[in-house]
Amino acid sequence: MNLSFIYPIANGSLEEVVTSDEAIERHKISQANSSKPDLEISDEQRLIEFKSCHWAVDTEKTPGLYIDSCTEGQPPVGATHLGPYGYIKKKGNFYYIFKDSGWLALSGKPMGKIYKL
Repeated sequence: MNLSFIYPIANGSLEEVVTSDEAIERHKISQANSSKPDLEISDEQRLIEFKSCHWAVDTEKTPGLYIDSCTEGQPPVGATHLGPYGYIKKKGNFYYIFKDSGWLALSGKPMGKIYKL
């Protein structure tokens, strides 16, 4: 069984589906980076804590990312990706972000995760 959880981005929300093993590993990394690491808990307890922290539910979906909702309506013409700051298009090695009804060229790759439409 896989786990599904939803998190907001600037123009909607994304659903992420992970395996139980990946959820346990993420919890271990999170605990190792915290100020009070508790490395003595079982993997079952880690999974329970991951579910409660992320409001995750069991699902049959394949692991991956899914667009859950989009508040801006239809993607603008030419958009190839969705990122934390809106729609993005990639042409060659260049990235553009849709802002104020037009495409704005970026000086490098956008910050944060970007997801293919």
